[in-house]
Amino acid sequence: ATATATATATATATAAAVTAATTAPLSQPARRWRERRFSGTTGRVMTAFCCAFSSAPSSNSSFPNEPAAPLVSSRALKCAEPKAYYRAYEPELKANQFHPERNPDGCVMMSLAENTLCWDLLLPKYVSAPPLSKREHTMYQDYLGLKPLREAIAKNIFSRQILHGEMEIDPADIILSVGASVLINEVCWTLANEGDGVLLPSPYYGALSFDIPVRNGLKILPVHRSWDSNYTLTKDALEEAYDAGVTKGIKPKILFLCSPDNPLGRVYTDEELKMVVDFCRGKNDLHLVSDELYALSTFGQGRKFKSVLSVARDFPSLRDKRTHILWALSKDFGASGFRSGVLHTRNSDVKATMANLGVFDAIPNPVQLAMAHTLSDSSFVDSYVRENQKRLRARYEMVTGLLREEKITFFPSEAALFVWLDLRSLLGGEMSFEAEKELLLRMRDDGIWFAPGESFGSKEPGYYRMCFAQADEGSIKKACERLGNFKRNHEMHSR
Repeated sequence: ATATATATATATATAAAVTAATTAPLSQPARRWRERRFSGTTGRVMTAFCCAFSSAPSSNSSFPNEPAAPLVSSRALKCAEPKAYYRAYEPELKANQFHPERNPDGCVMMSLAENTLCWDLLLPKYVSAPPLSKREHTMYQDYLGLKPLREAIAKNIFSRQILHGEMEIDPADIILSVGASVLINEVCWTLANEGDGVLLPSPYYGALSFDIPVRNGLKILPVHRSWDSNYTLTKDALEEAYDAGVTKGIKPKILFLCSPDNPLGRVYTDEELKMVVDFCRGKNDLHLVSDELYALSTFGQGRKFKSVLSVARDFPSLRDKRTHILWALSKDFGASGFRSGVLHTRNSDVKATMANLGVFDAIPNPVQLAMAHTLSDSSFVDSYVRENQKRLRARYEMVTGLLREEKITFFPSEAALFVWLDLRSLLGGEMSFEAEKELLLRMRDDGIWFAPGESFGSKEPGYYRMCFAQADEGSIKKACERLGNFKRNHEMHSR
């Protein structure tokens, strides 16, 4: 009876507290906290309960006047913030994906950059890897990566494929880690101090706005490019961004290049790469980091991909101390779930640092052994790369043919897995990122989903990245059909 009475009293007090929390105005710190983590009535309730159980009550209330500090660090709170607003909608959309028979009204998602076009070639190779056969396979290994895998990557990926036989790569300069994102974070942490700047040509790979600053405290200095200039990277734009950082008290320490370009699918010209190398040579402490994750996923019939390492090789100081190349198996070899990232660097300080950091993020031995089995087979690698590029070209031509039929404007791609759509005409006359978001949600309601340009640091609203290598052909045809109908309906109602 006593327990029942106590429970009833507690429930009554709790109900009163909840009512007070959801009706009374919160203090300014409480509002800031709630807006950071919660929203609406639920947010006020959660804020009230956190205050109640994290801090002593005031003398006049069962709740304190001010909320207690969060139980995690300020670093963690920053890390917990959403990477990109459009990602919040995707779990629901994934549960309602289009299928011609099971779910014909579902949404066609074309926002994820994954390549499934050659899975029929890759899966048999991956599963044919020999089972664990040595005791050391289950023991600690070199945190920089297993020797057979580093040798295979140095020879069959970097020397033969990325550098086209122009340079021999030393396996000692190859470092492995659990994914390119981890390497981006750790390379930036290694090369720059908190508060330093990273020059980043925009639009850029959207996750870099998280990977670069969130744990390192670095500042992104966008180097703006535009549709009207074919997104050409110029020295003037680099100098302008560099000087803007210096004016703000930000010391630029890294020039970060996505080559081939994500989200544009563009291959940099030889002239642009030479200009980039010359620019970095002129800044004695500026590092050049080149993300070349799509180096083997080229399909353009014009200019060929060239690594910045090919250009920097004639300048030993830049090549040996300040040039760092990133690659991974996630895109070129359709293995994003293997979490296998690669860094090439000749800088001994960077290698020593990464050797110690490897204790946090070494790739599991079974994954490395499977990758070594695949990449050590030079004949397989050569034939696979050719076939992958052939299939990417065929898929790109199919997609762009459908877009032309629907009169959708796009930027021509030469590499990677996407098409950069120009949907500015559908913004309804309001050139803002809020209008871009509203357009994205209206397209969602019509069953199509792309990644918005704002999330890629686009200076101008109205652009969207469309990935074409994950969805099947039927889904892509349905997406283009729906986009064409959406455009026609918009034009009809705009007259």
